[in-house]
Amino acid sequence: MVAAAQKFLEAFETLPQPARQEVLDEILRRAALEHHGLPSADELVRAADGLFLQMDRDEERRPLK
Repeated sequence: MVAAAQKFLEAFETLPQPARQEVLDEILRRAALEHHGLPSADELVRAADGLFLQMDRDEERRPLK
């Protein structure tokens, strides 16, 4: 990640919740207008791997019933 993007994220995290929501809404609006190519098979696999790893971590933290 470039330094400017990292600075933006750090500044974003210091904002109060209402301002964060406004910024997030604007970013999502702009992202929706951008042209995005389809993800490659490798990108989809990496995304799925990350999702399942997070689900595993969440399941490990959940108390047994």
